Amino acid sequence: MRKKMYKRKPNTLFRQIGNEFIFIDYGESRFYSLNIVASRILQMLGSPKDVYQISERVSLEFEVPYKKLLQDIRSFLQVAVKRGLVKEVFITESE
Repeated sequence: MRKKMYKRKPNTLFRQIGNEFIFIDYGESRFYSLNIVASRILQMLGSPKDVYQISERVSLEFEVPYKKLLQDIRSFLQVAVKRGLVKEVFITESE
């Protein structure tokens, strides 16, 4: 069975400047200003994680209901994939 996971694009860096979080993509010479939740999600994606793992951790860290978060995180990941910040990876699991 193949499991879809997400991983942050290589050649990227995070910086916090005051209350602002900056995501720098060296490969594309771009930077993005992120809120704290988006920044945390991208930090987690240094290693592959599925949407459920991400949602569970964010729910615990930010005390947000899991069910509400799940759809928001799916939407965020779709945008992040389109912008090339995150890539989808498929892991084969043995049953």
